[in-house]
Amino acid sequence: MATNFEARLADVQTLASSTGGHPQAWYDLFTAAGITTGSFNERWLAWLAAKTGVAVGATGGLPRQLQEYADDRSATNWDSVTDIPS
Repeated sequence: MATNFEARLADVQTLASSTGGHPQAWYDLFTAAGITTGSFNERWLAWLAAKTGVAVGATGGLPRQLQEYADDRSATNWDSVTDIPS
């Protein structure tokens, strides 16, 4: 059985048509979503904001944005998120 991290990574690889591991698959996903500039965390924040509809500055940074995403997925927190849907 895959860990939640492995399950999320597999979904990211599928969505991005990527064979890269972490973090390359995430970079590929960000690029596919049109997020092509910034550090990994800046791109991650922009991707999360696009998925949750919550502006980056409104959340208090990456931990809060991860929680917003988890809440949208009906998960307790980011670590309990088991999939990344399209």
